[in-house]
Amino acid sequence: TTCMTTPAFTSTLGLELSPTAASEARKYLASQDLAKGSATVTEADFFEYAHSEPNKEAFDVMYDCTFFCAIPPSLRQDWAEAVGKLVKPGGSLIADIFPIRPWEGPQGAENPKEGPPYTVSFEVMNRLLEKQGFQNTLLIPVTRDMQARARSGGTEENLAVWTKI
Repeated sequence: TTCMTTPAFTSTLGLELSPTAASEARKYLASQDLAKGSATVTEADFFEYAHSEPNKEAFDVMYDCTFFCAIPPSLRQDWAEAVGKLVKPGGSLIADIFPIRPWEGPQGAENPKEGPPYTVSFEVMNRLLEKQGFQNTLLIPVTRDMQARARSGGTEENLAVWTKI
């Protein structure tokens, strides 16, 4: 997420549910050469944060780095609605789509309760986001050498961008 703390972005906010992860992220940010206040981490539940009135259409860009795959499939519609509330018209969602597998639902066909990460697909994300007024503008495969989570077994990863119309 270092790219989101460059001069092109005047401020970057990270949301983190885990107090430990939020603390570690703050320590990391403090060790970087960033303008004071340009990057912050808030300990919050994404869904509650999205429904807080001051946050309505607050963001020009939102980055989902595999958050979608970590939530149960039953919450995916709620995720799309929250993204729709947070991103300004003309703003963008950038998403790392992972893990892409040939089945829908939890990873591990022999154990449907296994997960997260839950299997995802561009088609599922796109269908949910189109209902919130987003249009896909980019979809590219992430090459194996660039994958943050490269694993054996054929797991694929894509990078996608949607713009809110």
